[in-house]
Amino acid sequence: MRKQVEARAYLLDQKRKIAEIVLLSLVSFFTPFLLGHPQILVGSVVNFIIVRNAFYMSASEAFLSLILPSLGAISRGVLFGPMTPFLIYFAPYIWLGNFTLFLVVKYFSNEKDIAKSSVGIALGSLAKSLLIFLPAFVLNKLKFAPIILLAPMGMVQLITALVGGFVSLFVFAIETGKRSND
Repeated sequence: MRKQVEARAYLLDQKRKIAEIVLLSLVSFFTPFLLGHPQILVGSVVNFIIVRNAFYMSASEAFLSLILPSLGAISRGVLFGPMTPFLIYFAPYIWLGNFTLFLVVKYFSNEKDIAKSSVGIALGSLAKSLLIFLPAFVLNKLKFAPIILLAPMGMVQLITALVGGFVSLFVFAIETGKRSND
């Protein structure tokens, strides 16, 4: 009887995890559609999801939520106005930046040590913004990308990663605090 209960609990947990992955992937993709502008808001929501996933998911579980936001922005075509087609060229760097943010936060995440998790968010945000900005800078110098994309691919990436990351950490601290008090 106990093994059946454990098997059912495991199956329910797996179904919940799959539902969570699907839901967060859909939210990641549709955030640019639903919010549209400004990039600070859209990026903060997307980075909130990335950091949240770093606290709770494996890389394979979070994979779609790391790549779908840029595909949503490209599909929507509004986030950067007439510059949106350039996102096609930047998408691999955005994916790499998102994955790096995820991995750095995951490495540093610790529900018992918020300061360590904060360091992970700061370092991951900086790494993400550099991984996206440097190719934008090079492409601009090669006259392939307009200069107007440097700020959204650099400083704005840093700001949105920090905002989304620290809001996610705040929520994570509340959730883990409630779990330890139960």
